[in-house]
Amino acid sequence: MVDLQTISVPEKYKKLGDFHEYYSGAKRAPVLTIFIGGNHESSSYLKELKYGGWVAPNIYYLGEFGCVWFRGLQIGGLSGIYNRRSFYDSIRADNKDERLPYNPHTIRSIYQVKAKNYLKMYLMDQQKLDIVLSHDWPQHIEKKGNMRKLLKDKPFFKADINNGTLGSPLNNVLLDHLKPRYWFASHLHVRFQALVKHNVKRGNNHDADSAPKKSKYNDDEVKNDAQNDEKIELEMDEGMDSNKLELNMDAMENNEEIKLDMDDFDKKLNTDKIELTMDDFEIAPTTPSQLPLKVDNEVLETHFLALDKCLPRRKFLEIIDVEIPKENTGHPSYRQDTNHTSDSKVEPPLLYYDNRSIAINKVIERFINGNLRVWNSIQQEDFYNFVLKQFDLYSELEDEIKFELTKLNNLPDDSFQIDSNSFKIIAPTSNEEDIPLKYWENNQTTEYCSKFQVPYNKL
Repeated sequence: MVDLQTISVPEKYKKLGDFHEYYSGAKRAPVLTIFIGGNHESSSYLKELKYGGWVAPNIYYLGEFGCVWFRGLQIGGLSGIYNRRSFYDSIRADNKDERLPYNPHTIRSIYQVKAKNYLKMYLMDQQKLDIVLSHDWPQHIEKKGNMRKLLKDKPFFKADINNGTLGSPLNNVLLDHLKPRYWFASHLHVRFQALVKHNVKRGNNHDADSAPKKSKYNDDEVKNDAQNDEKIELEMDEGMDSNKLELNMDAMENNEEIKLDMDDFDKKLNTDKIELTMDDFEIAPTTPSQLPLKVDNEVLETHFLALDKCLPRRKFLEIIDVEIPKENTGHPSYRQDTNHTSDSKVEPPLLYYDNRSIAINKVIERFINGNLRVWNSIQQEDFYNFVLKQFDLYSELEDEIKFELTKLNNLPDDSFQIDSNSFKIIAPTSNEEDIPLKYWENNQTTEYCSKFQVPYNKL
């Protein structure tokens, strides 16, 4: 019950659910489940697994930023939701929001996207990501699908769409920068799908001769981004009660209400099968099985899908077949999982760490710890297009990542297996009143940091 003090929901919804049964082993998820964090999680528990790990048997958390391989598919994710103020504050790297107990501000800022984690995801651009998971939508994604139907379902989205505040500007940059084959999100409590057609650029997108350079040591340089200055904050957390959505533009407030439907959690869940249809598009896109594969480390299209909340008669579950690219069939996650026989007594590992994500974690954490002056000098708008506005620093970080990758690539394949038996019950499972509110040091985090020499700062 003490975990309820680290969850950002109205007091009347703070009641024990059924996750504790999965944590204790009384129940087990029937299929492997991979997830990222949103804005209504037990933030203290997820903070203990900042680099990812099993939160319960067969339920894997990607971490604040993370990437894994599953049967030849590369799955990356960025936890949290966007908040401009919190994003800027996180560049100062003082970790105030990590301290327990959380106050009314930090219980929200703890799960909001941090600059370093966005940068880590941005640096995955050299990969061929098949799937990206996020909680909030990419900004402007509504224009790539059936916006008329979306507004029919959620008419109060109209003002936010007109103001450009529906969705995350960070995810908008990442969508264009990473160009994954699939992008899955949630947060806005409505099913919506879209098709994003990217411009295919051949060659190196980070050519030093084609990008303006900026010295990372120019602490006094402040760039004014007119587009960002005109953006209106969609504060879905600051000062939110049980049924109100605030549009924060300094002193301006929007008092339009949004129904959260949280009372419906007590109702019987819908067990009807939800079919994947393509009818929501104004122009029918290619089907998922026809989505083109990578071209020179780019893709032609990204299939976006957001689902509704888990409530009766709501579209919260769909089954999609994802084609495995031929170039991924050489990855050990594909070979080992497809070559085993049903008679095998040893269950093969289903998940593998991604080498580049490990190298990125190591380089960025080390860089921030050792270069706070440089890190603190970066302006918020510089993150929105990091390659162009911080090219010198990007190049230096990329060189360090390549160096770490060289060392990682010399390790045997089984070094990157994610042991499904590494989950251990760390916190008490009883409902004793004297259980302290604290961070419980997780063996999976310490093992990850020790194995790959990733900096580890105890909470």
